[in-house]
Amino acid sequence: MAFAEFQQEVLNLARSGVLLAICSKNNEADALDVLRKHPSMRLREDAFVARQINWRDKATNLRELATELSIGLDSLVLIDNSAAERSLVKTSLPEVFVPDWPSDPADFRAALLDLVGRCFPRTTVTAEDQGRTAMYRAEEKRRTLAVSSGKLEDYYYSLGMRAEIGYADPLSVPRIAQLTQKTNQFNLTGRRYTEADIRALAQSPSALVMWLRLSDRFSEDGIVGVMILRRQENRAWIIDTLLMSCRVIGRTVENAFLGYAAYMLKQRGTEELIGEYIPTKKNTVVANFYRDLGFKPVVDSQGNTSWLLFLADKQIPIPDWIELNVAKEPTHA
Repeated sequence: MAFAEFQQEVLNLARSGVLLAICSKNNEADALDVLRKHPSMRLREDAFVARQINWRDKATNLRELATELSIGLDSLVLIDNSAAERSLVKTSLPEVFVPDWPSDPADFRAALLDLVGRCFPRTTVTAEDQGRTAMYRAEEKRRTLAVSSGKLEDYYYSLGMRAEIGYADPLSVPRIAQLTQKTNQFNLTGRRYTEADIRALAQSPSALVMWLRLSDRFSEDGIVGVMILRRQENRAWIIDTLLMSCRVIGRTVENAFLGYAAYMLKQRGTEELIGEYIPTKKNTVVANFYRDLGFKPVVDSQGNTSWLLFLADKQIPIPDWIELNVAKEPTHA
């Protein structure tokens, strides 16, 4: 009963958007047999987005899991009832959070509930949170398809990507704020906003808050992109925030998002689009994003660099393999 209650709380955590993975020293076939067939198991194989079941040390396996899931080691929490394994990981991977764990299974559930309060506080659970495990499992199918497709463009076309772009409204504000709070890798400026901040920006005549929702042949990924634009003087707009969920990096969705925004602004009479890149510890993957799309560097008197695109001279092409649908602009825009 103690193990079943603990597993049920783990399952509840997954349903709120926390990803579950297995890091186990075992024979993989034996472990999977228990997951699939044991009558008392609450956690089955499909509850986990990744697994490393072998006889290697757990620090090595955790590195593999972080790479596979495209997340940082500091996003991992390891629950392990072996003091020796906890000590190894704490020493080898100090970025991973490894809580002390009780030896008596009767205390597992209480220990997990305490851990949830410290590591996974959540005021709002979005639809994207509830479907996150299925989305990551769909990524396994995309990787298999990429290997079999040969040319990269063939892979993109075969995905059947459909992107919808819209503007912040009461339903999307929680997800938009959540993405600004937790997106680190594909985040050009790293600015964080609360739901109140997003609502205020969405109502401002000098700002546009846009979201992008993505789906393909494998899954509905929900809202995975956010762009916040602010009006400047002299027919210019600045990209205050541009971010994409890490699970869609590499699918050219960001080009479609920014390409549409540039087109829309040009139609409104905008002459200049200004981008910012503010380096953080985790966003080096986008260091050359604006340069690669044809923006020109501009250095101010303090030595700060921004990126400028003259919309009359250049547009950002929207990839042909992405079907794009756009919602009507807000009336105050």
